[in-house]
Amino acid sequence: MKCLFVYRTASLDITDPMGIMCLIAAVKKAGHESDLMLTNLERNLFRSVREYKPDVIAFSVTSGSEAYYLELIRRLRQHTKFISIMGGPHPTFFPEIIEQGGVDVICRGEGDEALVELLDRLQAGKDYTDIKNLWIKRDGQIIKNTMRPLIHDLDTLPFPDRASFLKYYAYAHSSVKHFLASRGCPYDCTYCFNHMLKKIYKDETGDGHYCRMRSVANVVEEVDQVRRNYPLKIVYFHDDLFIMNRKWLKEFSVAYKAKIGLPMICYVRANLVDEEVVKCLKEANCITIAMGIESGNEALRRTVLKREMSNEKIIRAADLFISTAYRS
Repeated sequence: MKCLFVYRTASLDITDPMGIMCLIAAVKKAGHESDLMLTNLERNLFRSVREYKPDVIAFSVTSGSEAYYLELIRRLRQHTKFISIMGGPHPTFFPEIIEQGGVDVICRGEGDEALVELLDRLQAGKDYTDIKNLWIKRDGQIIKNTMRPLIHDLDTLPFPDRASFLKYYAYAHSSVKHFLASRGCPYDCTYCFNHMLKKIYKDETGDGHYCRMRSVANVVEEVDQVRRNYPLKIVYFHDDLFIMNRKWLKEFSVAYKAKIGLPMICYVRANLVDEEVVKCLKEANCITIAMGIESGNEALRRTVLKREMSNEKIIRAADLFISTAYRS
């Protein structure tokens, strides 16, 4: 089967869409064909899609972009026949989008296994209406399947597929590449999707192991592989919280320094920052951290945003990074 991902990215944004990269890798590993087309970078998207002749076209949809993709599906159907599947945050939290015209399937939660199972069933000519994580529209009826457990051993997944981006100059020549060492976040900030996705999995599968880490060896091997094949100068970890496992971080800092050593960027959280964490990141040649403050009002931060940390803790964490940066 041929599965095409059609995605819109901001014109000047060359952040690797890690979710799509992971799905393309999973599809290829299962023996199917897959490719990516960026709507704003294709010279003639509709001609390219028509020539590719996909069996399935997949769309990763965030809230606010759903109208764009619904219209895109309508226009694509004027050029070729395909089964449409929407995944990503919006279909996960608003699965009723499947009621809209043109949407055949939606995927809730992680799609690595569900998408492959869909393609396998289609290729074999088998019924696919009972695949977990998927809601299917058939003959005007919507079949709502429950969720499957989360993928716990992330090392079993293939490395994200970067080859599909090589046809786009900006991606092929960017010296900043993005990586994910984990999935999930242990916190319940009210403005973030994690607390709700965690609840969906807990309620439907009983799976409470939401936060999962790849092994240090697996992460370092991926970075090394990318360095050997692409113009890599800065390693950008897009994990929601890179420092959530201290034991893992200590092991990582040693292994990364020994085998990679390239400057890196990651996200941290003030209440987890102390001298040991800062030392580990410095050893790993971390040159930039992002640390969400969200509000300067501590009462609002605690009661409304559910970020249980004091102003003093945030200032202390910032001071630790600043003092370490200037220390010889």
